[in-house]
Amino acid sequence: MAELFHQHQLANGLMLIGEEMPFVHSAAAGFLVRAGARDESPVLAGVSHFLEHMAFKGTQRRSAWDVNREFDEIGAENNAYTSEERTVFYGAAPAEYLPRILDLLSDMMRPTLSQEEFALEKEVVLEEIARAQDNPSYLVYHQAMERLFAGHPLANDVLGSAPSIRALTAEQMAAYHRQRYQPGNMLLAVAGRFQWPEVVDQAETLCSHWAPGDTPRQAAPPQPHADLAVLHRPTLTREHLAIACLSADDRHPKRYAAGLFGTILGDATGSRLYWAVEQTGLADSVLASRETFEGAGTLVIYASTDPERAAQALAAVEAELEKISAGVTPAELRRAQNKLSSQLVMASENSLNRLLMLGDTYLSRQRYESVDDQLAAIEAVTLDDLATYLAEFPLTPRVTVALGPLEGLE
Repeated sequence: MAELFHQHQLANGLMLIGEEMPFVHSAAAGFLVRAGARDESPVLAGVSHFLEHMAFKGTQRRSAWDVNREFDEIGAENNAYTSEERTVFYGAAPAEYLPRILDLLSDMMRPTLSQEEFALEKEVVLEEIARAQDNPSYLVYHQAMERLFAGHPLANDVLGSAPSIRALTAEQMAAYHRQRYQPGNMLLAVAGRFQWPEVVDQAETLCSHWAPGDTPRQAAPPQPHADLAVLHRPTLTREHLAIACLSADDRHPKRYAAGLFGTILGDATGSRLYWAVEQTGLADSVLASRETFEGAGTLVIYASTDPERAAQALAAVEAELEKISAGVTPAELRRAQNKLSSQLVMASENSLNRLLMLGDTYLSRQRYESVDDQLAAIEAVTLDDLATYLAEFPLTPRVTVALGPLEGLE
């Protein structure tokens, strides 16, 4: 069987990776850049996300209108996002349009950052920040992260703040772009139906003239914090709860055990929290989610509840955390393995989904993991692995934040 994974590094340091999916008729491509909220100083808060916007606002070869029109002409699904650690730009379309997607995306990696477009887009970003302030689930999550990672760059808000964005200049953004968007700090990934030699040749043509460079990231591990905060928002009708603690990072040997533990604890259906909190009427929704970063990971429980039941809902969550610390059953582990495996298989049969999974894994661990590798890793987790994970990450200390009409949780 022909090798389906490929990699090649340009002379300037840009890494190219690709996974062929012969059974699909589409192709997806994306640039992943190590540039996120954790890389920002207070003065530059929000610059990574703002720069993501500006990549769509014109290059030396294309106006903002051209960028939009050319993606639209080929019926592409394209977008971008910024997180704490990276900015990702992607596009997917029928396979014959992959060369156009690569041309567009590579051009966007070198935006002009014109003063006129910068001023216009600044207002768009400020509106996005204002909308986020009206989103209680976003607010309670960010408040929990700010407290859990107090004093660490992972506490930074991806959007920044209205004052930081207002004060930001195009010159500051250009300097940040020169620092972070260097070839050694970027990854170009493709997935789907393609010819690898053609991808390499096109990447050489489009990207080899970029000056070499790299900006290593300082990834000091955060110190765990405990906190309880009740944030009074009298205009809200629901009480929003976030309970957060540290978990395994993106390279930890027990990261798959951590993912399965999160599923057992707080999957949207059939988890312990689902039955103990949502199905008993204490909350209209409850969910545990895990995120992984360089040097740190998080387990965050979110619940939305009637203010009159908030204290009871929180007590029920804490009771389940106490119970699960004693261990899980073989049946729970089996169900969680089946769930994660099913989700992985179904997601991986879409070229865009596979692109994002492929790029994320490679950028995090600098190695390729096939779907079969990941399925085997999920299947290999044992009850002893879960116990070892819990011994290292014992759900304490943890941060609890309540946001809503309550002034206390008595």
